[in-house]
Amino acid sequence: MSLSTSELEDLWESLGDLNFSEAFSNISSVNTMVCATAFNRNALLYSMCVLYTFIFVVGLAANALVLWVNIRAQRDSTPRHETHMYIAHLAVADLCVCATLPVWVSSLAQHGHWPFGEVACKLTHLLFAVNLFSSIFFLACMSVDRYLSLTKSGDNEGRERAGS
Repeated sequence: MSLSTSELEDLWESLGDLNFSEAFSNISSVNTMVCATAFNRNALLYSMCVLYTFIFVVGLAANALVLWVNIRAQRDSTPRHETHMYIAHLAVADLCVCATLPVWVSSLAQHGHWPFGEVACKLTHLLFAVNLFSSIFFLACMSVDRYLSLTKSGDNEGRERAGS
């Protein structure tokens, strides 16, 4: 079913002739008060730049230290533990997330303007998203590994008690 132009015009005119004010006359109005805030966009952008810079410096140093200590611990220990592997991968993923922060700071300092081009925009977003989800995945793996190590040690203690 399709309407011609003249039929649409007639329909529009008939809708204009309807009186909706009588149908909605019993609805009460609600008075709202708007809280006037002095929102300063420049202050927010400056604060985000400072915060991202702080996270970058601390994240870079802390994750590099974790990675260095973890690699030394893996090299020195004979049995390789899965927990060391998860922590190392988590540190690498966090380092990659931290590596994107200077680009965000640069964009924020220019009031949201992206000066690096479309390819860099897509790669930065991809790097950030993939490593953010990788961090979540490795934290989940560490949790499952810890759960399994606790339940296995609990089973062994129960067997030892039953055997004696």
